[in-house]
Parts: sequence; structure tokens; C-alpha cells
Amino acid sequence: MKVAVKRVTDKLTTWSILIPSLVFIIMLSGGYANAQMVTTPFDKFFDVFMSADGKAWSVGYGGKIIHSGDFGKSWARQESGVVKSLYSVYFSDNNNGWIVGELGVCLHTKDGGKTWAAQKSGITDQHLMKVQFIGKKGWAIGTRGVILFTEDGGECWSRLPFSEDVTLNDLHFISEREGWVSGEFNTIIYTRDGGKTWAIQNKEQAGNLFGIRFLSEQTGVAVGTGGQILKTDNAGKTWKKVSQDGGKGKTLLKVSFVDRSRGLAVGLNGIVLTTKDAGESWSVPEGMKYFNWFSGVASSADGHGLIVGGSGMIARTEDGGEKWQ
Repeated sequence: MKVAVKRVTDKLTTWSILIPSLVFIIMLSGGYANAQMVTTPFDKFFDVFMSADGKAWSVGYGGKIIHSGDFGKSWARQESGVVKSLYSVYFSDNNNGWIVGELGVCLHTKDGGKTWAAQKSGITDQHLMKVQFIGKKGWAIGTRGVILFTEDGGECWSRLPFSEDVTLNDLHFISEREGWVSGEFNTIIYTRDGGKTWAIQNKEQAGNLFGIRFLSEQTGVAVGTGGQILKTDNAGKTWKKVSQDGGKGKTLLKVSFVDRSRGLAVGLNGIVLTTKDAGESWSVPEGMKYFNWFSGVASSADGHGLIVGGSGMIARTEDGGEKWQ
């Protein structure tokens, strides 16, 4: 089906459309979580993952991977072996992790990132934007409606049936069978059989949804262009727009939840939003004045959180997002 909306081309990622090629940052509050120039003002970080015990990885432009063992207080470089941009990182435990990115790149580590090995995704002309694993079962999504699945830790990837030609930006599986994907044209799709079949829960002629997360089997939140935040309390059968204060009109790229009440959403123009009521309302934390773009966010149940973005920016919180450093 042809849609009269200007499309993101296959030669450019969604991020390159939204993000200037170089942004010099003035930070009026907070600081860089930096260690001996591991990051530079020329870095662009697209995603971050953090485990409950404080181990974290962030990935970005030019094949860069950095790792922290202390909730982001200090970082060290890990060698990816590639120069393509890396868009998503996910660890199923402290040893096994996967990274996906530009033109189908897929990497796997068995030793916590000390060494990374390439896996054959079968994709060479599309970008993989997000990856998630539950045990050895994993899913990856990307441009032109690509959805990949593996059940052997990525040794063999297969393409799942999905016929819509849309860029898919984020995914969240709450079990091996039940998951959601968000994407272009405010698309939200849902599977209850591990990805064998997909049902469209939301779609519009304009707008993009970039981030999606579920707090439970029933409650989930999706964020996107123009600062829009959608919420469901019935497993996605219906989605409603919820209110926010301070981030209207600013595109939101990712969302994460600390627990079943507290959550974080980040995006362009330095926007950071927090919620304390399971996503019913959102506001900017006091003192947040970043002039930057943020495209990755991770949080843990004890209140620790990380956000990453342009110009090597990494900020961390220890109280669920109220204060950042």
C-alpha cells in the first residue's frame, strides 16, 4: 500500500534524518560519565543496556562499544571489529550479549564483551534497529519491515513473515511468545506466538513511534514524534494519548521503566521526561537543561539509570531520574 508521506530512504537511517551530523554541546547541569577520554565530543551513542548489578554497555557510530562495571561511573573501550554504526545492544546474562546495526551487522559475545564475533543475519541492504533475547531465543527488527528470529543464540537467523514496508524501530517481548514492535506511521504490531504471526494494533498516515516498553502483560507505553506518548492498559487492544509537561513537540526516541510506577523517556533537544504513575503523566525533572539528543535509556529496579546520545554524552541517575550526573 502506497502512503503519501515522505519516507526515510534505505540509504539513510532514521537517526541520520533526525540527528545533525555534528552537535557541540553546552551542558548547564549534570556531567559526562567519562573515563580517560573513552568518549569524545565526536561520538554518537545510539543505545545502552544495563544489568541489575550495574554492568552496562553502550554502542554507537563507527562500531564503537564501551563497557562499565559500576552503573556508568567509569567506562572502558571494547573492540567490535567493525566500523559500521551499531544501533542496539542486549545481554541475556553478564556473559552473553548481542549487537545489531547498519546494513544487517550482528555481533555476539560469550565473555561479557571482551571479544565480539560476527554472526550472519542474512541481511545486507537493511538496517537492524533493535535486538532482544530471552534465553537463546532472539528477535531483531529494522528498516523495510524486517523481523528476524533465532532460537539458537544467533547461530542461525530466519526472517519472520511481515509484509508491511515500514521502518520498525523498537521491540519488547515480555515472554517467548508475547511481544510488541513500534515503528513508522505510528505503527504498533503484536504477536502472541513468538513472531510467527503479527496483528496491527495501531497505524496512522503520519508520525513515527520510536520507543516501546511494557510494564506488565496489560500495561505498555510507546513514544514518538512531536512528543507523543501512547499508553495501553489492555495489552494493546486500544492506545490512548497521555499528558506530558515540558516536552511537547520534542521527538521522543526511547522509553524505559524503573519499576511498575516509575519510568523515563528521552529524545531530541535534550528532552528527558519522568513518570511516577505508570505512564499516566510525564514531566521534566527539576534542573534538566541538556542541549543534546538522547537515543538510549536504561534503568534498574533500584533506581539506577543511564541515558546516552550525541557528542559522547552519557548521564547517570541513582534515584530513578530525579537527579542526573
